[in-house]
Amino acid sequence: MEGKCVLDKLENAKNKGFVGLKLAPMVHQFSLSSRIVRELADICGELQIPFYSHVVFSPAASTKKFCTLVEEFPKTTFILGHMGFGPADREAIEYAYNHENMFIETSQGSFINLQYALKRLGSTKLIYGSEFPMYSPYIGLETIKEVVSNNKE
Repeated sequence: MEGKCVLDKLENAKNKGFVGLKLAPMVHQFSLSSRIVRELADICGELQIPFYSHVVFSPAASTKKFCTLVEEFPKTTFILGHMGFGPADREAIEYAYNHENMFIETSQGSFINLQYALKRLGSTKLIYGSEFPMYSPYIGLETIKEVVSNNKE
């Protein structure tokens, strides 16, 4: 798909109730710096739909590459899945802190990293995620509740 074709397909999907774009680098085998991914990020901004992606331990799909998109497309809302790479990606939290168009999704985040993210970012930059059916949504939610409770103390 190229430019106009991609835009047409996403606009059509949005008209049918589509509310966001999710990419998975391991599944879809792409680079976050590829032309098509950059086009998708731009189109998401035009259509006002969020761009969600995971990052992996690969130069092509790293936290840094994701954050380059965040900087390049300030009109696009970006959601970084699983709190970035691994359970303790502080780089992702710092980028979210410094860029109003970036949010962190919490599934698979470690307790200590969730605590840090809540203190650093506040609740408005965190999006609950469970990674269901691979993980229990109950456990993820209880972890979030405990982090919030500890933050009040």
